[in-house]
Amino acid sequence: MAVSVQGLGFLESGITEPLNRFSNVLLEFSTHLKNNSEQSTGPFIHNIHSLLAYSQVNRSVLKLRDQKQLDFEELTDYLSQVSLERDRLAARSGLGGGVAPPSGLGLGAYLRDRVEAIRGTVDDDKTRVEKKKKLDQRIKELESEVTAAHDTSDAFSAETLKEQAIFEHAKRAEMKEILGEMVDGQIEMYRQAIKDWDSIIPIMQRIRVDV
Repeated sequence: MAVSVQGLGFLESGITEPLNRFSNVLLEFSTHLKNNSEQSTGPFIHNIHSLLAYSQVNRSVLKLRDQKQLDFEELTDYLSQVSLERDRLAARSGLGGGVAPPSGLGLGAYLRDRVEAIRGTVDDDKTRVEKKKKLDQRIKELESEVTAAHDTSDAFSAETLKEQAIFEHAKRAEMKEILGEMVDGQIEMYRQAIKDWDSIIPIMQRIRVDV
Protein backbone atom coordinates (compact mmCIF):
# COMPACT_ATOMS: atom_id res chain seq x y z
CA MET A 1 0.00 0.00 0.00
CA ALA A 2 2.86 2.36 0.79
CA VAL A 3 4.28 1.86 -2.70
CA SER A 4 0.88 2.64 -4.24
CA VAL A 5 0.57 5.86 -2.26
CA GLN A 6 4.11 6.82 -3.24
CA GLY A 7 3.26 6.18 -6.89
CA LEU A 8 0.19 8.35 -6.56
CA GLY A 9 2.39 11.13 -5.20
CA PHE A 10 4.47 11.09 -8.37
CA LEU A 11 1.32 11.51 -10.44
CA GLU A 12 -0.05 14.34 -8.33
CA SER A 13 2.78 16.85 -8.39
CA GLY A 14 0.94 19.29 -6.14
CA ILE A 15 0.68 16.86 -3.23
CA THR A 16 3.77 14.73 -3.75
CA GLU A 17 5.39 15.66 -0.44
CA PRO A 18 2.36 14.91 1.82
CA LEU A 19 1.74 11.61 0.05
CA ASN A 20 5.39 10.61 0.38
CA ARG A 21 5.26 11.32 4.10
CA PHE A 22 2.04 9.33 4.35
CA SER A 23 3.78 6.48 2.51
CA ASN A 24 6.64 6.65 4.99
CA VAL A 25 4.21 6.37 7.92
CA LEU A 26 2.69 3.28 6.35
CA LEU A 27 6.17 1.76 5.99
CA GLU A 28 6.94 2.58 9.62
CA PHE A 29 3.71 0.96 10.77
CA SER A 30 4.52 -2.13 8.74
CA THR A 31 7.93 -2.26 10.42
CA HIS A 32 6.31 -1.97 13.86
CA LEU A 33 4.02 -4.90 13.06
CA LYS A 34 6.95 -7.04 11.88
CA ASN A 35 9.07 -6.26 14.93
CA ASN A 36 6.18 -6.96 17.28
CA SER A 37 5.58 -10.31 15.60
CA GLU A 38 9.23 -11.33 15.90
CA GLN A 39 9.83 -10.09 19.43
CA SER A 40 6.59 -10.88 21.28
CA THR A 41 4.00 -12.74 19.21
CA GLY A 42 6.57 -15.22 17.85
CA PRO A 43 7.72 -16.50 21.27
CA PHE A 44 4.09 -16.77 22.39
CA ILE A 45 3.18 -18.96 19.40
CA HIS A 46 6.31 -21.06 19.95
CA ASN A 47 5.26 -21.61 23.56
CA ILE A 48 1.78 -22.70 22.46
CA HIS A 49 3.33 -25.23 20.07
CA SER A 50 5.46 -26.49 22.96
CA LEU A 51 2.35 -26.96 25.10
CA LEU A 52 0.61 -28.87 22.31
CA ALA A 53 3.62 -31.17 21.90
CA TYR A 54 3.70 -31.82 25.65
CA SER A 55 -0.02 -32.58 25.62
CA GLN A 56 0.57 -35.32 23.05
CA VAL A 57 3.36 -36.84 25.15
CA ASN A 58 1.30 -36.53 28.31
CA ARG A 59 -1.60 -38.32 26.64
CA SER A 60 0.66 -41.29 25.95
CA VAL A 61 1.85 -41.30 29.57
CA LEU A 62 -1.75 -41.27 30.81
CA LYS A 63 -2.58 -44.20 28.55
CA LEU A 64 0.36 -46.11 30.01
CA ARG A 65 -0.81 -45.26 33.53
CA ASP A 66 -4.30 -46.55 32.68
CA GLN A 67 -2.74 -49.76 31.36
CA LYS A 68 -0.90 -50.23 34.67
CA GLN A 69 -4.21 -49.89 36.51
CA LEU A 70 -5.89 -52.26 34.09
CA ASP A 71 -3.13 -54.86 34.64
CA PHE A 72 -3.74 -54.66 38.38
CA GLU A 73 -7.51 -55.06 37.99
CA GLU A 74 -7.16 -58.02 35.62
CA LEU A 75 -4.75 -59.79 37.98
CA THR A 76 -7.13 -59.15 40.87
CA ASP A 77 -10.03 -60.67 38.92
CA TYR A 78 -7.92 -63.68 37.96
CA LEU A 79 -6.87 -64.17 41.59
CA SER A 80 -10.53 -64.14 42.61
CA GLN A 81 -11.36 -66.79 40.01
CA VAL A 82 -8.50 -69.06 41.07
CA SER A 83 -9.43 -68.62 44.75
CA LEU A 84 -13.03 -69.52 43.97
CA GLU A 85 -11.90 -72.61 42.07
CA ARG A 86 -9.71 -73.64 45.02
CA ASP A 87 -12.61 -73.18 47.44
CA ARG A 88 -14.92 -75.13 45.16
CA LEU A 89 -12.42 -77.97 44.92
CA ALA A 90 -11.96 -78.02 48.70
CA ALA A 91 -15.73 -78.15 49.23
CA ARG A 92 -16.41 -81.05 46.87
CA SER A 93 -15.91 -83.65 49.53
CA GLY A 94 -18.75 -82.11 51.48
CA LEU A 95 -21.25 -82.23 48.61
CA GLY A 96 -23.03 -85.48 49.33
CA GLY A 97 -26.40 -86.59 48.02
CA GLY A 98 -28.77 -83.89 49.29
CA VAL A 99 -26.27 -81.53 50.81
CA ALA A 100 -26.73 -77.89 49.83
CA PRO A 101 -23.82 -76.07 48.19
CA PRO A 102 -21.49 -74.24 50.59
CA SER A 103 -22.12 -70.54 51.00
CA GLY A 104 -20.35 -68.37 48.42
CA LEU A 105 -19.77 -71.09 45.81
CA GLY A 106 -23.03 -70.55 44.01
CA LEU A 107 -25.68 -72.86 42.62
CA GLY A 108 -23.88 -73.21 39.27
CA ALA A 109 -20.76 -74.71 40.85
CA TYR A 110 -22.90 -77.08 42.90
CA LEU A 111 -24.87 -78.30 39.88
CA ARG A 112 -21.68 -78.77 37.87
CA ASP A 113 -20.25 -80.96 40.63
CA ARG A 114 -23.42 -83.01 40.81
CA VAL A 115 -23.41 -83.57 37.04
CA GLU A 116 -19.76 -84.65 37.18
CA ALA A 117 -20.62 -87.01 40.02
CA ILE A 118 -23.44 -88.60 38.01
CA ARG A 119 -21.15 -89.01 34.99
CA GLY A 120 -18.46 -90.53 37.17
CA THR A 121 -15.92 -87.88 36.27
CA VAL A 122 -15.40 -86.46 39.74
CA ASP A 123 -11.73 -86.37 40.75
CA ASP A 124 -10.69 -88.89 43.35
CA ASP A 125 -9.28 -87.63 46.64
CA LYS A 126 -5.64 -87.90 45.56
CA THR A 127 -6.17 -85.95 42.34
CA ARG A 128 -8.23 -83.38 44.22
CA VAL A 129 -5.48 -82.88 46.78
CA GLU A 130 -2.87 -82.40 44.04
CA LYS A 131 -5.05 -79.87 42.25
CA LYS A 132 -5.65 -78.00 45.47
CA LYS A 133 -1.91 -77.81 46.16
CA LYS A 134 -1.30 -76.43 42.69
CA LEU A 135 -4.08 -73.90 43.12
CA ASP A 136 -2.74 -72.88 46.53
CA GLN A 137 0.69 -72.34 45.00
CA ARG A 138 -0.82 -70.38 42.11
CA ILE A 139 -2.78 -68.23 44.55
CA LYS A 140 0.41 -67.33 46.42
CA GLU A 141 2.10 -66.39 43.16
CA LEU A 142 -0.90 -64.32 42.07
CA GLU A 143 -1.09 -62.57 45.43
CA SER A 144 2.55 -61.49 44.99
CA GLU A 145 1.85 -60.38 41.42
CA VAL A 146 -1.26 -58.44 42.47
CA THR A 147 0.69 -56.69 45.23
CA ALA A 148 3.50 -55.82 42.80
CA ALA A 149 1.01 -54.60 40.17
CA HIS A 150 -0.78 -52.47 42.77
CA ASP A 151 2.49 -50.92 43.97
CA THR A 152 3.60 -50.29 40.38
CA SER A 153 0.28 -48.67 39.48
CA ASP A 154 0.32 -46.43 42.56
CA ALA A 155 3.98 -45.45 42.06
CA PHE A 156 3.41 -44.69 38.38
CA SER A 157 0.35 -42.55 39.17
CA ALA A 158 2.21 -40.67 41.90
CA GLU A 159 5.18 -39.98 39.65
CA THR A 160 2.89 -38.87 36.83
CA LEU A 161 1.11 -36.40 39.11
CA LYS A 162 4.45 -35.15 40.45
CA GLU A 163 5.86 -34.48 36.98
CA GLN A 164 2.59 -32.87 35.91
CA ALA A 165 2.71 -30.50 38.88
CA ILE A 166 6.33 -29.55 38.14
CA PHE A 167 5.56 -28.92 34.47
CA GLU A 168 2.46 -26.84 35.22
CA HIS A 169 4.36 -24.70 37.74
CA ALA A 170 7.18 -24.04 35.27
CA LYS A 171 4.86 -23.38 32.34
CA ARG A 172 2.63 -21.11 34.40
CA ALA A 173 5.58 -18.85 35.21
CA GLU A 174 6.87 -19.01 31.63
CA MET A 175 3.46 -18.25 30.15
CA LYS A 176 2.98 -15.31 32.53
CA GLU A 177 6.31 -13.86 31.43
CA ILE A 178 5.62 -14.39 27.72
CA LEU A 179 2.13 -12.90 27.94
CA GLY A 180 3.57 -9.91 29.78
CA GLU A 181 6.17 -9.40 27.05
CA MET A 182 3.54 -9.75 24.34
CA VAL A 183 1.29 -7.16 25.99
CA ASP A 184 4.24 -4.79 26.46
CA GLY A 185 5.12 -5.25 22.80
CA GLN A 186 1.55 -4.48 21.74
CA ILE A 187 1.47 -1.36 23.91
CA GLU A 188 4.78 -0.10 22.54
CA MET A 189 3.76 -0.81 18.95
CA TYR A 190 0.48 1.08 19.21
CA ARG A 191 2.09 3.91 21.20
CA GLN A 192 4.56 4.45 18.38
CA ALA A 193 1.84 4.04 15.78
CA ILE A 194 -0.32 6.71 17.47
CA LYS A 195 2.66 9.05 17.50
CA ASP A 196 3.31 8.48 13.78
CA TRP A 197 -0.33 8.89 12.76
CA ASP A 198 -0.76 11.98 14.92
CA SER A 199 2.16 13.54 13.06
CA ILE A 200 0.77 12.80 9.59
CA ILE A 201 -2.94 13.59 10.11
CA PRO A 202 -2.52 17.42 10.14
CA ILE A 203 -0.40 17.20 6.99
CA MET A 204 -3.02 15.13 5.19
CA GLN A 205 -5.78 17.48 6.31
CA ARG A 206 -4.00 20.42 4.67
CA ILE A 207 -4.14 18.78 1.24
CA ARG A 208 -6.36 20.66 -1.18
CA VAL A 209 -7.24 19.21 -4.54
CA ASP A 210 -8.77 21.37 -7.22
CA VAL A 211 -11.78 19.72 -8.89
